Amino acid sequence: MRRAILLISVTVCFVVGADFQTFKQEALKQFPKLIQQKGNIAIAKENQAKLLRPFNPQLELLGSRYEDGSGFETTLQIPYRLPDYMRDLKKRAVSEVEVQKAYEFVLKARFLKNLELLYTRYVYQNKLLKPIHSQISIYKRLLSIAKEKFAKGYGKRIDVLKLQTKLLTLQKSLLDIQNSVIEAKIKLQKYAGFSGNIEPNGFLYKHFDFSGRINPAEIDWYEKNKKRFLYLAKEQGHTIKRINFTVNYEKEPNSGILRAGISIPLPINKPKQEVAIAKMQANNVALDLELLKKRFEVELQGLQKQARMIKKSLNLLQKTKKQQKKLLDLYIESYKIDQSTLLDILDAQKAYISIEKEIAKKLFLLNINQIQTNYIKGRYND
Repeated sequence: MRRAILLISVTVCFVVGADFQTFKQEALKQFPKLIQQKGNIAIAKENQAKLLRPFNPQLELLGSRYEDGSGFETTLQIPYRLPDYMRDLKKRAVSEVEVQKAYEFVLKARFLKNLELLYTRYVYQNKLLKPIHSQISIYKRLLSIAKEKFAKGYGKRIDVLKLQTKLLTLQKSLLDIQNSVIEAKIKLQKYAGFSGNIEPNGFLYKHFDFSGRINPAEIDWYEKNKKRFLYLAKEQGHTIKRINFTVNYEKEPNSGILRAGISIPLPINKPKQEVAIAKMQANNVALDLELLKKRFEVELQGLQKQARMIKKSLNLLQKTKKQQKKLLDLYIESYKIDQSTLLDILDAQKAYISIEKEIAKKLFLLNINQIQTNYIKGRYND
């Protein structure tokens, strides 16, 4: 019963419109690449068991026919991996699984970053509706004043026509932005891999933190890859990996012989090439890792500088917005008594709406910056 209630509540949530956290958790469960990677981890574990699986003993039976009777010969061979080799083989086998687990975190971190970026763009497109609605509201107010002035005989017919035309243009702009909101939502749903409804409830970040060190999921993945090749080199470097214990019993008509021995491979041709290849592969991964770290360091420094400039710009815009609103209201009140022109109001209104749009854009850029910073710092690695 409780499970049924839970399923109904989740369904209702996505019909009405989920918040981002609910949407994200549902998307994570259904993301195909993560599901596929869990399969790759399971395969790596099976390969690990296969690598460490003991070799089967071998039994050989032979029958003999002599002039004075018959006999037989039995040989039992038991393969035995040497302890030092077995220890290094275990490290290699475990490292194969660890690489796949680390890559799962890479996929998850990339998914969360991209999901947040797409949601942020969806919110930004929705935020652009507010300035348009504000413009429409102002123009309707102005149109009402213009019509009243014209009716009383001291207004201009051209002002009424201008405002009516502007309102029609704004309604077209509103439809265009609404279409952009729908497109952004569809992109988000397509990437998430399911069509659950989600509302643009606001930007994800209102407080920003750009400090810290680099720790993206890729770093751990590269380090695990490097270790994997080093363990492979060590495992391949063993000249004697196993020996065979042999027990032989031979029965002749008049006697029986029991033999016991050991078979040891002669390391004439050492696995130099295998070791060299594995070490070169480990070195290549190490070089890629250093390059990756440098790139992320440069990117983080750039993001931090960018964020400081955006914050300063945002503070100035918010102060300017207050002043511009006062100026716009003053012009509208003056227009009622013919102390300002329609052109004055339109210029002031245009400046005010432009500031509103710019503030939305700065908040959008700060959120994008924060998401990229979060990824570099490893905040999606859990």
